[in-house]
Amino acid sequence: MLGRRELQIVNQLLSASAVVRTRDLADQMGVSIRTIKYDLERVRDWFSERQVALFSQPNKGYWLECDASLLMELRHELSQAEHLKLYTSRTMRVRRILVMLLLSEGYVTAALMADEIDVSRNTILADMNEVERLAGRFHVELSENSVVVTEFWVRNDDCGRCWSTCW
Repeated sequence: MLGRRELQIVNQLLSASAVVRTRDLADQMGVSIRTIKYDLERVRDWFSERQVALFSQPNKGYWLECDASLLMELRHELSQAEHLKLYTSRTMRVRRILVMLLLSEGYVTAALMADEIDVSRNTILADMNEVERLAGRFHVELSENSVVVTEFWVRNDDCGRCWSTCW
């Protein structure tokens, strides 16, 4: 089964009248290009299982070549799968990261957050400035582990109050 972003990518490819660029997908979904490339590997496998070729060319992008009836079948199959998973926006991802930090009792690694939220570690690191801004609105300070820069924790004794006002 494809993940949320992968379903979004399939939808983009099925709906596209032109080549779909990796950079455009990354920008639309608020993740890194590397994350999109990983997703495209699974998307390519998904199309391959359905005997549809996903074409790609460096510095150009990705596109499909198939007849209209197969395209309709794939869109129908996708519509069934999309009901199961919803794409998480950057805003929701930032809130989810903050909640993870608020609920933790110690440091949380970027790798752990990436696994939990199903994005790359680089995407988590790119989101941390926004997480810090959101935390600051609730007078919560984030702290980085001075030895391992990719671990974060919340510095606030009143996390319960912050949690209830965060949402």
